[in-house]
Amino acid sequence: MKKITHFYIVFFVSIFTSHVSSTYATTVNTRSNNIGNEIQRVRIDFVSPDKYTRHLLLAFTPDNAATDGFDYGYDGANPDNFLNDLNWIIEEKRYIIQGVGAFDDTKQYPFGLYLADSGDIEIILTGLENFDSEIDVFIYDLLLDKYTKINDDNFKMSIDASNYLNRFFIAFKGVDDVIDSPIEDEIEISPFVEIENTTVNYLNNTNEIYIKTPNTVKIKQVYLINILGQIKNSWNVLNTNSSYEFKIPVNNISKGVYIIKVETNTGTINKKMIVGN
Repeated sequence: MKKITHFYIVFFVSIFTSHVSSTYATTVNTRSNNIGNEIQRVRIDFVSPDKYTRHLLLAFTPDNAATDGFDYGYDGANPDNFLNDLNWIIEEKRYIIQGVGAFDDTKQYPFGLYLADSGDIEIILTGLENFDSEIDVFIYDLLLDKYTKINDDNFKMSIDASNYLNRFFIAFKGVDDVIDSPIEDEIEISPFVEIENTTVNYLNNTNEIYIKTPNTVKIKQVYLINILGQIKNSWNVLNTNSSYEFKIPVNNISKGVYIIKVETNTGTINKKMIVGN
């Protein structure tokens, strides 16, 4: 991997950048005149464990010329296949430039973090352009349910090699401003816990929810809930006196962070974990 400094001008989305080469000036002249400096830009740098830098751009179109989905001429795909990289994720594909609609501080935009090497990473806010006043910018770690403001201090983390999808987001409101989660019960985020002597886990190798209970705990219902509070699946798995350990297959679920909610005769268990394949 090498440092990338030219990506902002190799796509039509070069209209979002401050410096457009004369080669592209004629191509984008009409669109640039229409949009001009009204485009609001958030510039992000990602430093990988091997100490190379990826430049990312998020651009807001006040006239809603772009959307949160893919928009030709506004989104720049990632042409590389680097071992360690951070990209925007749009419709499950990787981008280095993302154009969206008007700025809305309630929205969050997902990153895809791809690491072949374990080590230290850093996410840096390098620029804010054309905002009437400075905005707050956060990195939200969904798994840890933690917001880190990066206006003055960079986001730093030591992390294992893996592909992390639907875990890290750019956000513009911190924990004090975000509406409470629709799941009100306490959520355990460790990968394997026991609550009320009941074990709830997700088996990645077989894509199954694993539940084990003592004979005093009766399971009434199991729910799989996404981060928006929507129930994606539910199972009526009332256990009998002869069944205290069972597995529930999870099919056709995109990989991401979900809540496994288990209703029992002694209370409700909520477990946040990465589910799907």
